[in-house]
Formats: sequence, structure tokens, C-alpha cells
Amino acid sequence: MFSIAEFTSFLGWCVVINAAVLLFSTLGLYLGKNVIVRIHSRAFDLDAQQLRQLYMQYIAYFKLLTLLFFFAPYVALKIMGY
Repeated sequence: MFSIAEFTSFLGWCVVINAAVLLFSTLGLYLGKNVIVRIHSRAFDLDAQQLRQLYMQYIAYFKLLTLLFFFAPYVALKIMGY
């Protein structure tokens, strides 16, 4: 069983890892968008506009879930002194 301090540390590392994944995903989609769009449009039979919209939704949802489930509890526990 985790202590509250260990859980706070765990959440902190989750925030760091998720932020890194978000950063690399965003950079990958920004820098390699033509290659990624070409691969995904062939694989899933979608046009470029639909794919770009799906990429932005992915980034937005991932960021929202990271903030909601990892960052907010981490900050709350830090404010409480853990």
C-alpha cells in the first residue's frame, strides 16, 4: 500500500511522463505532419482535413486527461503538505 507521500511522488512522475509524451506527440505531428498524414490516410481511408482534426482532438483530450487525473491531484496533495 502506498503512503500519501509516495502517491504524491507517483503522481508527480506521471505528470512528467505524460507531459513528455504530449510534447513529443505534438512535435511529431507538427514536424512530420505530411509523412504522418500520408501513412494514416492510406491506413484508415481518411482525408488530410479529417486527420488533422483528429490529431488536434487527440492532443486536446490527452492534455485534458493529464491535467484532470494527474496534475490537479498532484497540486492538491502538494498544497495539503504531502
